[in-house]
Amino acid sequence: MIYDNLIIHSRIWGQLTDYFTKDKLPNAFLLYGNNGIGKEAHAIEFASLINCMERTQLDSCGKCNSCKKMKILQHGNLKLIHPMPAGKTSKTLDSPLNSLSKSELEDYNNQLLLKSQNPYYKIKLPKSNSILINSIRSLKKELLLSSIEEGWNIILILEAEKLCYPNNVSANSLLKILEEPPKTTLFILITNNYS
Repeated sequence: MIYDNLIIHSRIWGQLTDYFTKDKLPNAFLLYGNNGIGKEAHAIEFASLINCMERTQLDSCGKCNSCKKMKILQHGNLKLIHPMPAGKTSKTLDSPLNSLSKSELEDYNNQLLLKSQNPYYKIKLPKSNSILINSIRSLKKELLLSSIEEGWNIILILEAEKLCYPNNVSANSLLKILEEPPKTTLFILITNNYS
């Protein structure tokens, strides 16, 4: 395991690992439930298990290069999609990170560091009310390129309910690639709001 402080929900973890060990991973998972129960942490831990180079049957080693990168959220195959502040981007395929000011980018990197140290930490940027269409466009572009690292591309969509706020543009853009993702790509949507 990559996190020492993760409290594993044995039923959920058992279901996830069952899909993996039987080689029956679907295109996507939806993890939902109350705030603070560890949905995001379980998703990152599962991404680590899938891409671990020295895993045991149901556990990632926590020591290989892949696990180390997963823990600090810097693995080439891990993509985080979450609400971002709406800024001005020059191109429609620009990542929303390109529109952040230097101080906003510094704050974002600090929050990623906090998340890597504490899997229960919630990334929350000021004025981040929705998942932006540029986040989805940038993701789609990235997925069409060949992977830098071996293994599965894991896309974690945090606060997935915000794909539909204030409108469904981001959700509609995601739909096609969610239904027919490239090989060895897994989407994990995480939300407090099941509906």
